[in-house]
Amino acid sequence: MPLALTRGAGLRYAGFFTLYFAQGVPIGLLSLAMPAWLAERGAGVSQISEFLGVVALPWAFKLLAGPLMDRFGFPPMGFRRPWVLVAQGGLVLSLLGLAIVGAEVPLGGSAETPWALLMACGFVVNVFGASQDVAVDGMAIDVLPAHERGRANAFMACGQVVGYSLFGYLCALLLTRYGLAATAFGCAAAVGLVFAFATVVRERPGERLLPWTAGEPSARAEAP
Repeated sequence: MPLALTRGAGLRYAGFFTLYFAQGVPIGLLSLAMPAWLAERGAGVSQISEFLGVVALPWAFKLLAGPLMDRFGFPPMGFRRPWVLVAQGGLVLSLLGLAIVGAEVPLGGSAETPWALLMACGFVVNVFGASQDVAVDGMAIDVLPAHERGRANAFMACGQVVGYSLFGYLCALLLTRYGLAATAFGCAAAVGLVFAFATVVRERPGERLLPWTAGEPSARAEAP
């Protein structure tokens, strides 16, 4: 039987926990582990503050993502699921980009850290992280019955906290022992597993799994 969020409360709770867990991965890396790592490499307070300010900026513009997602969509794949997949895929690719940039940062810290590139990569990572947050929230409102929303919100908050707590700790260890490239690649792999989950779970039965597969838009997805 094809997996669909509207078919069972257990899958809905697990799905939203998992998607929010993925949001916590880049938070743990960029907002918890990397500032400490940069400080260890000799960065000053002003440099670390600049880094955090730039990479966190996309979260301030989530209000622009909602109208964009409402205006443009692909109803045959669901009301919000196409945007979730775009955001998840972009998160994986941007973390891989950070890994490529991180390969230029020596483990021992003898060379100058490429601040501009690190901030640019972190900014792009959080563009997709913030976009996924908006898309997942919209999907939750759409598929969750009213009586499940309070409990689902608890699962979502728990997923994010578990994600950034776990990866804040893991990334701190990996950064010290293996460097930024390996750490960012590990984060990309973790988010990639969540992306794989999102590709096999529809919002509603009968919708397309992927753009080129068979399926029809649901009545809700066609509604203005």
